Amino acid sequence: MFFPGLEAHYGKDVPIDIEYAVENVGNFSSVKDDQTLQIQMDAHMKFWVLMNSTHKEVAVDFVLQSLNTKFSALIVENTKFHFNVSTFEIGAIKILSTTFGDINLDSLTSLLNKGIEFGLVYFNQYLETLKV
Repeated sequence: MFFPGLEAHYGKDVPIDIEYAVENVGNFSSVKDDQTLQIQMDAHMKFWVLMNSTHKEVAVDFVLQSLNTKFSALIVENTKFHFNVSTFEIGAIKILSTTFGDINLDSLTSLLNKGIEFGLVYFNQYLETLKV
């Protein structure tokens, strides 16, 4: 389970919807003679547990703050863009609410960073399929 305590509170294998919104995008930068760009943002996330077919409950509401992302956006084939994310780092995590108790932020940060490290290759493969 992604969050310790969630399974104990809601039960095993409950369906979860994940809602997210990118907020506070800023600190855009680039370096001369470097093909990468950097941007900082926050991501507000909510994990909704589907209690039944008509009711869902916010199990945890949190903000990933100061996400630092380094990426390249190259023009290929005259008009198409090719995106590649090289780094994605979490600055801080702010828990706004939880229904199942305290969350160990060190464990959560470690888990998220491992997920990002593992998933970055697959995310870049997805970006290759976009027709921008």
